[in-house]
Amino acid sequence: MIQRIQSVYLLLAIALISAMSYLTLADLVTSDTSIYTFNLRGFFHETSQGSERMLTSWSLFAMAQIINVLLLITIFLFRHRVLQMRLCIYNMVLSLGLFGMIFFVVKHVSGVTATAYHVPVLFPLLVFVLVLLAFRAIRKDHILTQFDRLR
Repeated sequence: MIQRIQSVYLLLAIALISAMSYLTLADLVTSDTSIYTFNLRGFFHETSQGSERMLTSWSLFAMAQIINVLLLITIFLFRHRVLQMRLCIYNMVLSLGLFGMIFFVVKHVSGVTATAYHVPVLFPLLVFVLVLLAFRAIRKDHILTQFDRLR
């Protein structure tokens, strides 16, 4: 149900992934001292007129949105706890995959001399922990309701 603690964990995970979609994840400095910012939508070159998109990374943005949709579906499957637990496992794998893909994409940009990561890079790890806590709460509810109780 919506008032359960696992729903709170999953809603916090949704908020973190949604925030990560719009926050800067890293600043990159190239050999010609150009500064690029990186978020889930791509690499942007900061100029005096504003920011210009240099390279897109729609796969990362799509992966974050898939995680969000799966988390939202997981919240509303409260009557199907086994399926909820399975979706939690998928979400944990996807969040760790997103974390790894972010570093892979940033590492394989050519001509970068320095990289400064920001706090939102750690959000997939926090999502992993929150989904793990939700999984444990769902499993606890499943064990509790699995047995017939005397009324």
